[in-house]
Amino acid sequence: MFCIAAALLGLTAQQIHRHGGQNTFDYPGKEYGHAMGLLLFTAIFSLLVSVFHWVFSPRVYIILFIVRFLISLHTLDL
Repeated sequence: MFCIAAALLGLTAQQIHRHGGQNTFDYPGKEYGHAMGLLLFTAIFSLLVSVFHWVFSPRVYIILFIVRFLISLHTLDL
């Protein structure tokens, strides 16, 4: 999970850097900018979960998996 989250963070950062970073007017659309924000959040959150996995109980993992799945479905609707 750590490797996938690190790769997702790298790809998201590359896309943000390609389209101007903080200058959101360079993005192809508002939906794309929002998707980049969601992907950045899920990448950072996944890295934190993978580093501190020993703190969470198994029930939390199920909730996190469902939330991450729903966010990924939302970003695919573009």
